Formats: sequence, C-alpha cells, structure tokens
Amino acid sequence: MEDKDLKMFIKEYSYPLIVVLMNSGVLPLAVYYISLYERHYKRSYREKSILVKSFAFMIINTMFIPTFGTLSFNTINKFIEAFKK
Repeated sequence: MEDKDLKMFIKEYSYPLIVVLMNSGVLPLAVYYISLYERHYKRSYREKSILVKSFAFMIINTMFIPTFGTLSFNTINKFIEAFKK
C-alpha cells in the first residue's frame, strides 16, 4: 500500500472511528456519572435514572445520528420540514 493510499484511508475512516468510540465509550460513561451526581433516595431510583437516560441515548443514536451522519443540508432541511408539518 502506498503512502498516499494510507493517508486517504486514515482521512476517510478517522471521523467514523471517533464517532463510534464516543458512542460506545464516552457517552455511556457520561450518562452513568451524571446519574451518580443526582440525589436519589434509593439505589433503585439511581438505576432507573440511568436506564431512562440510556434509553433516550439509544433512541437518539438509532434515529437521529444516522440522519445527520450524511452531513448534507438537504437531509437536515427535510428533517426540519417534516417536524414543522
């Protein structure tokens, strides 16, 4: 593999790799630590809070992130127009 091909490969796949690492590692940890700093009377309430936040995180990841992943303005405009109706 040539040096040019390697640079193109790194440039093309570095952004998706960063997004995958953030979605699988950093953001679930953030949800966990945010729930730890909330005041809960029982451990089950804290776990429920983590569950609700994780569910919302998964819905956003599944539905909205792929929509905006194309980075085209036409997709974003169509998405906004769909919610205006």
